[in-house]
Amino acid sequence: MARIPPLTIPELQAFVHVARAGSFRAAAELAFISQPALSRRIQSAEFKLDAELFDREARPVELTSFGRELLPIAERILEQFDDSLSELSEYMSGGRGHITIACLPSFGAIILPGVLSEFRQVRPLVTVALKPVDPTSILELVRSGSADFAVTSPPPPDASLEYASFVLADELVVICSHHDPLAQRSEVSWPLFATRPYISSGVDSSITPVVERALQTYGIEMGAQYEAANISVLGALVAEGLGIAAIPRRSLHLVDTNRVKVLPLAGAPFNREAGVLRLKGRRLSLAAEGFLDILVKRMADWKAHGADR
Repeated sequence: MARIPPLTIPELQAFVHVARAGSFRAAAELAFISQPALSRRIQSAEFKLDAELFDREARPVELTSFGRELLPIAERILEQFDDSLSELSEYMSGGRGHITIACLPSFGAIILPGVLSEFRQVRPLVTVALKPVDPTSILELVRSGSADFAVTSPPPPDASLEYASFVLADELVVICSHHDPLAQRSEVSWPLFATRPYISSGVDSSITPVVERALQTYGIEMGAQYEAANISVLGALVAEGLGIAAIPRRSLHLVDTNRVKVLPLAGAPFNREAGVLRLKGRRLSLAAEGFLDILVKRMADWKAHGADR
């Protein structure tokens, strides 16, 4: 079977206008073009199809049998074309699309749910995929373009990436078992870690470097006796009395606080930094930029009002 040359959208539109108007002159007015231009589009379509579409002798103009077969097909194609243009317009304006965000698991649990909730109110048709992974995987996802951007701690220097910090005030607190004598205190200090088993959140955690920096500041050199990359698991180990741990205050809702005692740390606070990591020079969609606007505003509010304490 010979393949029919594809008709253009203007040719299909001209055909449908004539079919609906029953007149080339009226159809030209509907299409906002001259009658000769409209006639040329119809003639081009008929040449490609090798068939007449209209009985031009009839008044009003009537469809031929071939034209009657083509009309519902043309109308369906034009409807789909209009729908696609509408979707494209919504995408271009940021009202539709897809965003992929890489994040540290703790930031994904603490920061992003509230931002997503606010974002959905203004852009309900945009889908968002969160990828909570370790820092190394975050770098790979952003570099490869698999993630539009990441919410993470400061990365190693990399000329291909740009990092914008919003300095999340996230002081560290100590958690211990309710059966630990420490649970009777109102606060503790960093030197305590030299006398107790210490449970770390692991080498890939953004929390561990902050804790280790604090320990070094107080001249404490020690390794963790246990590691648990998952904060909930870390809390369960502490609840069993296996050791103490320092975690960000904003991470407490990931721990069963009914099973552990939360103690403030005396001395200068050690805050964890967060920020947005993106590929340098990559232009984000309007939807992604809209998400970042809400994220940065929310972080500014947290910093100004000490939210979530």
